[in-house]
Amino acid sequence: MGHKLSKKYWILLLSAIPITMSIQMADTPLNWIVYALVFYAFMDLEKAKDAFWRGALVGGVTAILNFFWIIGGAQKFTGKGVLIGIGITLIFTVIFALYAGILGWVILFLKRKTRYKLEWLVNGIYLASFWVLVDAFMIYFAKGFALCLFVSYTALAQNLYLIQLSTITGPLLFTFLVVFLSYITAYFVYYKKWKLLYIPVAVILTSLAIGGLILNSYENQLDAASQAKKQTSFKAAILSQNLDPQFRWDPENGNYLAQQLFKMNKMACENKAQLTIWSESAIPWNYTPDDDFLRVLDSLTASYNVTHLIGMNTDYDRKHRIFYNSIYSMEPGRKIMGRYDKRLALSLIEKPFMGMLIPFYNSTGFRVKEGKSDKPLPTPYGGAGILLCNESVIPDLSYSSVREGANFLVNPGNDGWFSHTYISKQHLYHARLRAVETRKDLLINNNDGYSGKIESSGRMPEINKGQSAMIGYATVYPNGVKTFIVLHPHWFALLCLIVFLAILSYNLIFVKEKWAEGREHTVKGYKK
Repeated sequence: MGHKLSKKYWILLLSAIPITMSIQMADTPLNWIVYALVFYAFMDLEKAKDAFWRGALVGGVTAILNFFWIIGGAQKFTGKGVLIGIGITLIFTVIFALYAGILGWVILFLKRKTRYKLEWLVNGIYLASFWVLVDAFMIYFAKGFALCLFVSYTALAQNLYLIQLSTITGPLLFTFLVVFLSYITAYFVYYKKWKLLYIPVAVILTSLAIGGLILNSYENQLDAASQAKKQTSFKAAILSQNLDPQFRWDPENGNYLAQQLFKMNKMACENKAQLTIWSESAIPWNYTPDDDFLRVLDSLTASYNVTHLIGMNTDYDRKHRIFYNSIYSMEPGRKIMGRYDKRLALSLIEKPFMGMLIPFYNSTGFRVKEGKSDKPLPTPYGGAGILLCNESVIPDLSYSSVREGANFLVNPGNDGWFSHTYISKQHLYHARLRAVETRKDLLINNNDGYSGKIESSGRMPEINKGQSAMIGYATVYPNGVKTFIVLHPHWFALLCLIVFLAILSYNLIFVKEKWAEGREHTVKGYKK
């Protein structure tokens, strides 16, 4: 028994490896069955206590392996030393372990043994539907913690063909597939049903084939409309400063950096860019109509008829240092066509959580006031749907902007606090999902992260990650397409809720009675 117990816990420890690989965006076939070892270790469980501790073990080990970046990131962000980073990491590790422990208990409660003719199918659908609801909770209700948001679908965003399905279902289908495939694979191996292992392979190949057909059809449509596309296209310049986030603007170096920005804009104009994309808070002071920097910028670029999308904060309550995190659309003559205010501030960092706010390194501290408008920024080339930094992680924000008339998407951000971690890559692939789901070209400009253009098809031929200032150019093709998922953003989550409740109700009403009868019969037979 001790050997068996030891084996199960070794399997649980090993299960943290594929989970960690998927979180850190390693593109391997294991991403399809990332929880298979976890489910395998849960097949023989009967006690709720054991289920909780097994889940907590997986969660704790996974958290330690993946939250390490918080230590250095918090130290850089606050300037307060390494202890605050260790403290935050420990808190998040405990929370994640508790979360995984509760999930372990739920797995035990939900799955039923030998109550169905196709037990693997019913339990697989049941657990996958539940997991979709968990990820839906994350992106709908826990979205303020976007940097630590653990959702099961992110790693599969690296598969160009699979993500084409998201135009219909959104990303939650990939959560369903990961959990369903993980469970049935574990089931077939545990019960030695080797001949049935073709089923997960068939599901994967079918999903890829359907995605491939969708991609081929979409790109054929784009080719057929190429002439019309050229008439509405425009050239964008992505101005990536790639500054160290610990850099302080002061009279000594501020002038140098201002001159660098002016030079980059001049180069963009000479290369016939029509729209410039700046990173989040590229200008480190608040907007005023008579800003000298903007006056000089306009004098250099107005004759080229360039429109700028500039990141600057906006006063809300200056006395208490509460600002909007804004993007301004500025046309020649310093004409402000519109302002976008960040709709989703980061909990603990930009807005308080339970009264707590982590102090910021580069200032006396400020809070972000969240904007309310989903409307895109007006430009001469169509509506620019803005997703500021972490907003690209939450699907609904891009959907609502497209419903309001966005013709292309722009994702300015600042990855400087974690530029050498997997978070920067996650940020890129979340943005890729938003581009495909909405069928909109997306321009991403993350300071110290990835910058470039993600095509509406999901292809990324113009993505770069640099360590110094650089300019990227991209031709953008605006469109008025509204995909099925944009118009019906919650249908897949609701379907999974219905399926989950239907199976749960059946189990509680019918299977429980059959299980009790079968147990009584077994006990009597044993006594005889």
